[in-house]
Amino acid sequence: MEVLEWRPLEVDLRVSLEPSGRGTRLRSQFEARPHGFFRLLFPFFPIAMKRQEKQNMANLKARIENRQIEATDLFARHARDDHCAPAAGG
Repeated sequence: MEVLEWRPLEVDLRVSLEPSGRGTRLRSQFEARPHGFFRLLFPFFPIAMKRQEKQNMANLKARIENRQIEATDLFARHARDDHCAPAAGG
């Protein structure tokens, strides 16, 4: 039995995170190499990929910022609870 493997697209993705002011800058490099019939269709993909990547980055940013807010709220709530708790032994 022969197994056929079709890889229409090879992708190299490099991502780095760098400190930037009070935040972090995410940099990415994307290199795609189409194969076979996919080479004919590939020229149309960068437009769609750019739009999708912009949405992906917006979603990632929102999730990260939401977690930071949740962590800050949890820390504040914990500190407030500790501050208002009665002293041990009394």
